Amino acid sequence: MSGSACDTFKAAITAAFGSSGPVDVDDEQLLHIHGCERCLEWLDAFVPEGLSDGQATDRLMSLIEKIDALAKTDLLPDATVRALHEQRDRREAELEAAVLGFIARHWELDPVLHNIPMERFEPLIFFTALDAVNMLIGRVVSRQGPQPAYYGLRDDGQIFVEDAPTIPAAGVQREILEFIRDCRIVPEEEKVEDLDEALRLERAWRDDETCTKLARWIVLAVRLKPDLMRNFRMIGTAAHDPRVILLLPIKTGTGDRDPVSLWNE
Repeated sequence: MSGSACDTFKAAITAAFGSSGPVDVDDEQLLHIHGCERCLEWLDAFVPEGLSDGQATDRLMSLIEKIDALAKTDLLPDATVRALHEQRDRREAELEAAVLGFIARHWELDPVLHNIPMERFEPLIFFTALDAVNMLIGRVVSRQGPQPAYYGLRDDGQIFVEDAPTIPAAGVQREILEFIRDCRIVPEEEKVEDLDEALRLERAWRDDETCTKLARWIVLAVRLKPDLMRNFRMIGTAAHDPRVILLLPIKTGTGDRDPVSLWNE
């Protein structure tokens, strides 16, 4: 996706947040996000100045519902949008293959051993959950002044700046929950024709137990491959708590590292 299109999308979202009314953006702008992984990640991490994460999420909810509704319309997309969808599908297939290959090489990560119910989720749940944590720690980093000696991640999800608790486990698990919604295998009883009802069911869905298990899975996966996160590298384990892994940002000259390559290495 061209930089100008991404810049236009981001400008539209930022302008919408600048108004006092409901956050809204034209359909044409919202369709951009279905083919642009970078802008989707940017929107997930977007917290305007002066708002907390929770306040930003609350204001974004109507916009996210509109994005979901556009994605589920019966209108035939034009050639450009179809191409974007095909590009996204290819990317997801590459990611899924990379994740499954990584798990196959590390028997300790087998979902069965962690009681993660894969009959209810697509394999991308592991990439998506890890990416949620990666971006959440990234937001913590962006708000720091001088870089601390390290950041900490405990196997229940809690995030630390050095030894200071910064985001509680429940907050991290809530972030994972929001990210993995799209990885659900929707049960038959939730496959309803009425779009409003489908969106209501989606908003009401929770699986805190799986989010807790994914938090533990993430820490184990990073222990096995210290640079598995796109933007952080594990440098050790906290002396005071072996459940906490210590992380430092990875500096690159070209932005984020390619996740497919990371999971395939």
